[in-house]
Amino acid sequence: MIRTVNLSLNKGTDFLKRFEVLDENLDPVDISGSVFVSKIRKNFDSRKFYSLGTTISGTETGVFYLTMNSVDSLYIPQGNYVYDVLVINNNNKTKLYEGIVYIQDTASR
Repeated sequence: MIRTVNLSLNKGTDFLKRFEVLDENLDPVDISGSVFVSKIRKNFDSRKFYSLGTTISGTETGVFYLTMNSVDSLYIPQGNYVYDVLVINNNNKTKLYEGIVYIQDTASR
């Protein structure tokens, strides 16, 4: 099941958001050996994209984080974008999350 989570990201700041991989009973899924991929695009058909980093925190608890450092976030123009998160396991790709990313300008840099 694809979950929708909207995100807010301030330009020129570090971004960190916690996610979980859960089964249909909302129990944690073991994500050992999984690879996560996440990209931000103006729309799903856009060729230009910005990559979000992924860090696995707890393989048995299904916890991972999406990240972007302040230098990379500085160069995304302000506006609304789409993103998704795919998990790759045993050559199978599954979309876990999707949503809108609100990129906001920052006065203090």
